[in-house]
Amino acid sequence: MAMLFALTLLVAYPQSASHIRFMGIPINGSVSNFNAQLEKKGFKKTGDHYTGYFNKRKAWVGANVENGILYGVHVSFVDLHPDLGGTTIINQYVMWELEDQYNIEFVEKESSDPYIHYLYYAVNEVGFFMTTIQEVHEHEYGIDVDIIDIANARKAGVFGD
Repeated sequence: MAMLFALTLLVAYPQSASHIRFMGIPINGSVSNFNAQLEKKGFKKTGDHYTGYFNKRKAWVGANVENGILYGVHVSFVDLHPDLGGTTIINQYVMWELEDQYNIEFVEKESSDPYIHYLYYAVNEVGFFMTTIQEVHEHEYGIDVDIIDIANARKAGVFGD
């Protein structure tokens, strides 16, 4: 449901010639090149994702790919505070760090998904950013962050336009 919101919001956003970066790695080109650059930054392959540190927090990172085109990155933070209050505080720090790195400002959006307690998003000329606090297990919460390259998402046909 959160991703549907993201897609709806971006359909009307103007296309840009530049590409967003994740930890200095362009979200552009081949997935194998992106993954190789993640490994150079210390991430380790664990199943279908990579495990490492993003903004000094342990995280799972995976590439978003559609029609063979890399268009985004999904980050799930692990080993967070076990309750919603603590997780909400950590998410605020994550958003502040992303706002500083990408010169964006997050706004809150209502979510109809009962497992998503908070949804925040931001858009700039090249990227879409979304962070959600979700109930992973009963009374255990996690933070997910999606960083989407608008131009490549359009090229991949993610928006259907």
